[in-house]
Amino acid sequence: MTPIDPREIEAKFEILNDKTAERFAAGKSLVPGYTLLRAQTTEHLDVYYDTAAFDLIRRGLALRTRKSGGGTLVTAKTLEVRRGTALVDRIEREENVSPAAGKPPYLDQCSDALQALAATRNPDGRRLRPTVTLRQLRLKRLVQQPRGKRKRGKESPPLAELSVDEVNVYRGGAKNMSASPAVCFRELELEMLPDGDADTLNRFSTRLNTRTGLKARSASKLEAGLEALSGMAHDAAVANPNIQPDMHMAEACRLIWQQQLMQVILHEYGARVGEDPEYVHEMRVAIRRARTAETLFGHYFRRSAIKPYFSGLRRLGKRLGAVRDLDVALENLRDFRATLPQAEQANALQLEDFVQERHAAARQELLAWLDGAEHAETLIGFSKFTRKSGKGVKASIAEKTPPEPLQVRHVMPGIIMARFARVRAYEPLFERSAAVPGEQMHALRIECKYLR
Repeated sequence: MTPIDPREIEAKFEILNDKTAERFAAGKSLVPGYTLLRAQTTEHLDVYYDTAAFDLIRRGLALRTRKSGGGTLVTAKTLEVRRGTALVDRIEREENVSPAAGKPPYLDQCSDALQALAATRNPDGRRLRPTVTLRQLRLKRLVQQPRGKRKRGKESPPLAELSVDEVNVYRGGAKNMSASPAVCFRELELEMLPDGDADTLNRFSTRLNTRTGLKARSASKLEAGLEALSGMAHDAAVANPNIQPDMHMAEACRLIWQQQLMQVILHEYGARVGEDPEYVHEMRVAIRRARTAETLFGHYFRRSAIKPYFSGLRRLGKRLGAVRDLDVALENLRDFRATLPQAEQANALQLEDFVQERHAAARQELLAWLDGAEHAETLIGFSKFTRKSGKGVKASIAEKTPPEPLQVRHVMPGIIMARFARVRAYEPLFERSAAVPGEQMHALRIECKYLR
């Protein structure tokens, strides 16, 4: 008999302000009638591991080592693909290991089940390396059910555990923690305990979702940390992590590419699962934004330095586009069929079935590409490229007289106004009495996207 994978069920929220954090840290109740017991504080040091191609997260797994209270744990958690909900239900395997008996992430000390969970997400057996380190200061409080629902003369066991987490994010492994954290955020988690039930947790989640100062988040801390880091230059001071006025335009473009590449990586698992078409859409949007940045700012780089990465992204975008077009077609067909009389719906349903077959074939082609070597090589190469300041940049001519405008503050005002002028150039078309041709409307839409 196949063992049942242990599951973690919890509600997750981003904490948006100090007042909200203090309310849950010191308040007497979670929601009316449910008491919050005395707080305990712990500290966790979590190091997350993945391959250079992000094989684990692209296939829906977070793998970490956690040092807490003198012990070390290895944890493998599946990732969620649901949107717009705070409730998370996922596989979680957690096992004690001995750091003195091996090298991180200590998989050789783990059970066959945990090793298999990691191995299936890394089918090519690439080397695991630290990607993100999180230092968490966690305030924990147990949630007790209303006194009227407890058995007479007995204290019933708690239903859930509330955690208020202050999370500091560092790039790479724990050795990089000598510097200040790159990113800080706070999160509230409400985890169901054995004596709780999913319906009660769902009610808690619904009530908390209406509280000001909280924002529902189904993404894991790993995903949140990676997304935040993707907007920061690797060699920038913490005080000025993002695009700055005195930054070379090539480095500003590199940072845009780093952000969009991470969006491709973070949305891939949802696209693989296929339950929500928005994941395919978001991957496609990220690729389009990266290619737009190449069009606008790619001339600051040697063409040979960036061509291989954009060839790979274009091929991925083509396959994503095929799935996305059929997603939209299916949605439109279903809406159209719903407007037809019952007697006329059979023909529309036949057309739907035909499109569904095409959609299934396009998805298979996409999945084959996502599992292929070229996609992994593109991610590995482009990820390295976006982390190395100066790589691939054309030789600067700033020292010549007169100097060339190369900094963001010198280049961007002119580019923005020039793009704005290209949009405004369409105004005369709308001042005429005749309808604006469809191809002109499409061209205007493209110009607006470039400006945005």
